[in-house]
Amino acid sequence: MTIDERIEKLGETLAKQAERHDALAQTVELLVAQVISTSNQVVSTSNQVITTSNQVSAIGQAMHELIRIMQNHELRIQRLEP
Repeated sequence: MTIDERIEKLGETLAKQAERHDALAQTVELLVAQVISTSNQVVSTSNQVITTSNQVSAIGQAMHELIRIMQNHELRIQRLEP
């Protein structure tokens, strides 16, 4: 193999490696975009879970208050009964 052939082969190899590098760079860019999107979805879902948890807590407190009111009414009824 002559020097010119070796240089040509080296040039082809470098061109292939540059193509691979570009493809990998594009893949990394796509992965970064997907990670950012997934992270945003996780944050949104977490916020929804927090909101739902707060709502469930408020409902629980309201139920507790209603039970207390019901018990008070029951006591009043029992006092009125002979």
